[in-house]
Amino acid sequence: TLEEKLDSKFSFILRYQTLDEALPLYGLQKAYENHNYVELTLQTIRPGLANALSGNHQDPNASVIYDILDGHYDDYLHEYAKQLKTFGHPIIFRLNNEMNGDWCWYSAYYTGKDAELYKALWIYIHTIFNEHDVDNVIWVWNPHDVSRPDFKWNHYMTYYPGDEYVDVIGLTGYNTGTYFPGEQWRDFNQIYDPLYNEYLGLFPKPFMISEFGSNSVGGNKVQWINT
Repeated sequence: TLEEKLDSKFSFILRYQTLDEALPLYGLQKAYENHNYVELTLQTIRPGLANALSGNHQDPNASVIYDILDGHYDDYLHEYAKQLKTFGHPIIFRLNNEMNGDWCWYSAYYTGKDAELYKALWIYIHTIFNEHDVDNVIWVWNPHDVSRPDFKWNHYMTYYPGDEYVDVIGLTGYNTGTYFPGEQWRDFNQIYDPLYNEYLGLFPKPFMISEFGSNSVGGNKVQWINT
């Protein structure tokens, strides 16, 4: 419906999922038949529990990263990898994006301020995929352009698992407008020009703008999109 309204064909589809569902194999197959590439974002959380910003650090979601590393999700991850291998077509795979944001349960904010756990989780899942010879996945590592909280232990580079585990660097920034105190309206170039230039000096990898958006508070959202 949206493609018809805009008279534009979407080459890429962004699909989020959590640990409550298996690999959406049927959807991937339909997208492939429709000549779409899927950016599949797996967030290792359990839906239906408290939002990460609720202030309840004892929520079960805060322990999922430990549960995965302890092997409690091995059956799920091995089956997930086998299904990806069965699909056989390229998938842009984005694992636990925006990890330097306190709105994400897998942020170090909820794991003893220790980003090493995030990296260990990434390598753990990457290793399982390798065990099943999953060679059709493009691994996208994707922090947020602003770290919250803005402390050294939460700097995005502390989460980088290493060149051998990453194929593409994702760039993500949002124009949150003036909705939150202290923030200001930013146009697309104000967000992505400095982000691109900063990453260019750090990563010997291809880049992709993996997600973006604009608020409606503080300016003209339609104009933001058009320009």
